[in-house]
Amino acid sequence: MSLIGRIDDFSGESSEWTSYLERFEAYRIANDISDEKCVSAFVTVIGQTTYQLLRNLCEPDKPTNLTFTQLKGKLNEYFTPKPLIIAERFRFHKRDQRSDETIAAYLVELKKLASKCEFGNSLTESLRDCLVCGLTNPQIQKRLLSEENLTLEKAVQLALAMDTASNDTAQLQKQKHGETAHAIKANRNSAKNQPPANKVNNNERKSNNKCHNCGGAYPHKGPCPAKGKVCHKCGKLNHFAKYCRSKDSKVKQISEGEIDYVFTTTESKLNSLPSCQVEIAGVKIKMGIDSQASVNVLDKLAFQKLKDKAGAPENCLRPCSTSLFAYNSKKPLPTLGEIRARVTTDTGNTAETRFCIVDGIGGNLLCYQTSVDLGILHIVNSVESRVFSQHPELFKGIGKINTDPIKLHIDTDVEPKAQKLRPIPFKVRKDVDAEIQRLLEADVIEPVEGPTPWVSPIVTPRKKNGGGVRICVDMREPNKAIKRERFPMPTVDELINALNEATVFSTLDLSAGYHQFELDEESRYITTFTTHRGLYRYKRLLFGVNAASEKFQKAVRQMLAGLAGVINISDDIIVYGKSQHEHDENLQRVFQRLIECGARLNREKCKISQPKVVYYGHTFSAEGISPAPGKISDIQNTKVPKDASEVRSFLGLTQYLARFIPNYASITAPLRELTKKDAKFVWSSSCNQAFEDLKVVLTSETTMTYFDSTKASVLIVDASQFGLSAMLCQNSKVVAYASRAMSAAESRYAQIEREALAIKFGIEQFRVYLYGSHFEVFTDHKPLLPIFNSQGTKANARIELWLLKLQQYDFEVKHIAGKDNPADYLSRYHGHTGHCKTMIEDYVHYVCSNAVPKAMKFELVQSESKCDSEIQALKIALTTGNWSNESVRQFRNLKNEFSVFKGVVLRDTRIVLPQSLREHAIDLAHASHQGIVKTKQLLREKVWFPGIDNAIERKVRGCLTCQIATPTPTPPEPLQMTELPNAPWESVSMDFKGPFAGGEYIMVVVDDYSRYPEAVVVTSLQAKTVIPELDKIFLRHGIPKVVRTDNGPPMNSEDSKFANYLGFTHINYSFVAACQWRG
Repeated sequence: MSLIGRIDDFSGESSEWTSYLERFEAYRIANDISDEKCVSAFVTVIGQTTYQLLRNLCEPDKPTNLTFTQLKGKLNEYFTPKPLIIAERFRFHKRDQRSDETIAAYLVELKKLASKCEFGNSLTESLRDCLVCGLTNPQIQKRLLSEENLTLEKAVQLALAMDTASNDTAQLQKQKHGETAHAIKANRNSAKNQPPANKVNNNERKSNNKCHNCGGAYPHKGPCPAKGKVCHKCGKLNHFAKYCRSKDSKVKQISEGEIDYVFTTTESKLNSLPSCQVEIAGVKIKMGIDSQASVNVLDKLAFQKLKDKAGAPENCLRPCSTSLFAYNSKKPLPTLGEIRARVTTDTGNTAETRFCIVDGIGGNLLCYQTSVDLGILHIVNSVESRVFSQHPELFKGIGKINTDPIKLHIDTDVEPKAQKLRPIPFKVRKDVDAEIQRLLEADVIEPVEGPTPWVSPIVTPRKKNGGGVRICVDMREPNKAIKRERFPMPTVDELINALNEATVFSTLDLSAGYHQFELDEESRYITTFTTHRGLYRYKRLLFGVNAASEKFQKAVRQMLAGLAGVINISDDIIVYGKSQHEHDENLQRVFQRLIECGARLNREKCKISQPKVVYYGHTFSAEGISPAPGKISDIQNTKVPKDASEVRSFLGLTQYLARFIPNYASITAPLRELTKKDAKFVWSSSCNQAFEDLKVVLTSETTMTYFDSTKASVLIVDASQFGLSAMLCQNSKVVAYASRAMSAAESRYAQIEREALAIKFGIEQFRVYLYGSHFEVFTDHKPLLPIFNSQGTKANARIELWLLKLQQYDFEVKHIAGKDNPADYLSRYHGHTGHCKTMIEDYVHYVCSNAVPKAMKFELVQSESKCDSEIQALKIALTTGNWSNESVRQFRNLKNEFSVFKGVVLRDTRIVLPQSLREHAIDLAHASHQGIVKTKQLLREKVWFPGIDNAIERKVRGCLTCQIATPTPTPPEPLQMTELPNAPWESVSMDFKGPFAGGEYIMVVVDDYSRYPEAVVVTSLQAKTVIPELDKIFLRHGIPKVVRTDNGPPMNSEDSKFANYLGFTHINYSFVAACQWRG
C-alpha cells in the first residue's frame, strides 16, 4: 500500500516542534494510521537524534511501551516548556515593525509572540493595539488611530491596503525620477559634442533647472511636492496637471475613499484561494474568497453568463464608481462597469452587494465584507469566546440531564412486531460501526440479549458535513403502540409577545438534545433495533418516536422553569434581554441552570449576544419582526410553476410570510384560480404578475413592530364585494396584516353584513392579541356603530349571531372615512380562505326553512321574489347600500335588519314575502279561524311584510265563518253614581301606593265629600303598622261612619276588630269594582 506524502526527520529545533507535530497528525490521518500503529510510525519518522532523546525521556520505559499521547506529553515538556508570562508579554509589547519588514510579516510575528502570552479574551485587542503602535509608517498609523470602533480585522485590512498603495506609489516615483535623471545626464553629455553656444548668465540657467513634475526648482531640497499626487488631467501619479505631458483629457479626481483594492487577479493565483459556489441573480457562479479584497469582482465571461441566463433589470451595467487596483499593480484595472445583484449561498444566506466587472477572464472574487455577510468567513466574537471560556464544562460531550426518566406509554393490546435486518452496504459498515461505538461510549445505547418482542430496522443517511453516518431507527411500527402525549409548542405569536422590547439575543443549542434525557427502563424494550453487529436498544430518548417532540419540549420547559428572559422551542433555546446587562444576567442564570441539570450545549451552533435572531422563518430584532433571509431567498429562487401542484407548493411557501404582505389576498388571487378543482392550467400574464409581485413585496421594507399587551390596540377592518381585510396596530405602527377572500355565498351578503363580517374576521384572526383587553375597531361603514355599540339596536339574523359570538370581547366600534382607511385596499381583491363559514350558512338555512309557512314551499318564495319588483329593488338597495329609490322608502328605517339568503329577503329570522304570496300566507295562518290575535301571532313568527297587522285585521273581520261563530257580547249594565255623603269626613276611601325603592308604601285616605287627602309613609302593609297611622288620622279629623277599601292584605280580621272598636263601617270591594268605583 502506497503512502500519501512524506515527512522528514525532526530537526531538533524547539521552535519547529509544534508545527512538526501538526504535520505528523495530518500525515497520520491521510494514511489512516490506527492508534495501535501510531507509536511505531511516530518513532520511525522522527529520526535517530530525536528518537534517542525520546528514549532518554522515557527511561526506564521504552517509547514503544507508551501511548502516543504520553510520548507527545514528554516531548512537549522538553521542547515547549511553560513560558514566563510576564517576560513573553514584555517581548510582545516591545516588538515593533522593522524597516525592511512588511506589515503582513509583522502581523505574523506578533501572532507568534502572542501565542505564548495567554491573553485569553483580550487577544484580539492586544494584537490590534500592538499592531497600531508598532507600525513604522506614520501615515498608516494616523489613519488607523482616526478610525472609530477599530477592530483587529479592520486594522489589518486598512494597513495592508495602504501599505500596498504606498509601495506602488514609491515604485512609480522611483521610475519617474530615474527617467528624469537619465534624460538630464544624456543632455549634458550631448552638449559636450556640440559647438559652444552664447553664454547665458547663471541666474537664467538656474531658473531653467525646473522639476518636470511640480514645476519647482530642481533638485529639491526635500521630497518633490508632486510625490504621490494624482494628475487631474491624465489620472497618473507623481505630477501636477499643469506639467502633464500627455494629451488633453479630463479625469475625475479620485479620493482615497474611491479606491478599491483587489489582491488576486490572475487565474493561477485564484486557483490557490478557497472558493465556493454561489447564485447571483439565480445563476450559479464559482467565486474565489479573497479576505484582503475590498470589492467583489466578476470577469467578463461571468458577466456575459449573467446577461444570457438572468437578464434581470438589476443586472444592468452602470459606470464603475471606484478605481480598482490589483496587488503590486502600477495602474488601475480596466473595468467595464459595475452591477448590484443578490448573492445566495448553498446554505440560504443572502446579501445584496456590488460587483465590479473586470475586462478579461481572470476569475471572480468575493471580498471580505461580502464573505462575512454570507457567513462564508466568520469573525471571532470576543463575547462568545469569553462566555465559552467561563463555562467550558457546558460544551463537552453529550450530557445527561438529571430529571426523572422519560416514560413512554405503550399500548399492550398492539401486537409487537420484530422486523428483519435491512442490508447495510459494505462501504458504509465501517462508518456504522464507528457511530455505534460512539453511542455506546456515550451511554446512549446498550446491547440487547435474550428474546425481545419489538425489533426495528435502521437507516443510515450521511451527515451533512460529511463526517460519517447517522443511525436512524425506523419507528413506524412501534409508534402504532406508543400513545402520544400532547404538549403545546410555542407559536410565532407567542415568540412575538415574549421578545417584545428585546435588543440582545443569544441562541443556545442542546448537543444531541434528545440523547440527553434518560429513557425509563420499562420503555427501552420498544426501541430495540437490529444491525449487522447485533441488537441494541436506546437508553436515552431518540428521534422517530411519535411522542418524542412533545415530551422533549415539556422536559426542557420544566428544566428552564422560573427563569426570566428565556424561551425554548425543542432543543433551541433563546435568551434575550432589553439591554446588554439584562441579557448577560439572564444568560448567566440559564448557564447555571443547565450546569445544575447536567445539560450540554453544541458550541458550534450557539450564538452569543447577537443583535437579531432567526426563528420560525422570522427575524427578530430591536426594530421589530421581518421575514428570514432564507425564506425570502427560497421564494426569490422559485421557478415559474408548471402545474397546479407546483402552484400550491409556492402558495404554501408564501403563506408562511402572509403576515408581512398587506395585500396578500389580492396578489395571490390569479394563482389560486389555478388550484381550483377542474380548473385548466393556463399561466396568464396576471398569474406571472402575481408571481413576480410576491417577490417584489418580500424584498421591500417589511419590518413590523412587536405586540405590547400594555399598549392600546387598534383594529382597522374593511370589506368589499370580494374580500375582507384587517390590520392590527399599536402606536400607529403595524403589528400584523390579515386578509381573506369571501366565499361565493358571502359575496352575496348585503353591504352591512359584509362590513360586520369584516369586524368578526379581524377580531377572531387576532384573538390571541385582543382577548382580555379593551380595544377599538375602526370601520368605514357608519351604520354598524349603533348595532355594535348599543344593545337596543336591532340587527338581522346573521349579525345577531355574530354579535353573540363577539360578546366575549371588550371593544368599541368607531368610524373612519373610507379615504383614510388603510385596510380599504386590502379588501378590494380576492384572497384565500381555508374553509367557508358553513356554520353561519347552516344557521340561516335553518331560519329560512322554519320561517316558511306550512303548505308553502321555499322554492315558491324564491321564484315569486324574483318576479316581485319591490323585493328586487330591496335586494339591490341591500347590496349597493343605495336607498334613494322611492320603491324601498318604506323599508329604509329597517335597513339594518334585512339580509338576503338564496334570493329571499329576511328581516331578522322572518321571510319578507312578495306581494303575490301575502294574501295566501294570511289564509294559511287563519285556516283554523282562531281570531285576530292568534292569527297575528302565528304569522309574525315566520313572515313579515309592510302593513302585516292591518292586513290580518281586515282579513279576520271580513271572515264570514268567524262572524257567524262569534257570539254577540251582552252589553254591561250602566254604571250608577255613588251617593254623595251629607257632610265632610262622613265617608272616606283608603288605598296604598308602592312599594318604592326603599320598600316603603304611601297610605292615602281621601274624604269622599271634599276630596281632601291624607298621605302617610308606612314601612309595610301589615295591620300592626297601618292601624296606628289610621288612629292618628282619625284623632285629627274624627272617626268616619264608613271606610271603603279594596280587598287588600291589610284589610283582614285585625282591621275588622279595629272598625268594631271605633264604631265605623268597613266596606270591601273587588279589584275591578274598586277601580270602577274610584273612577
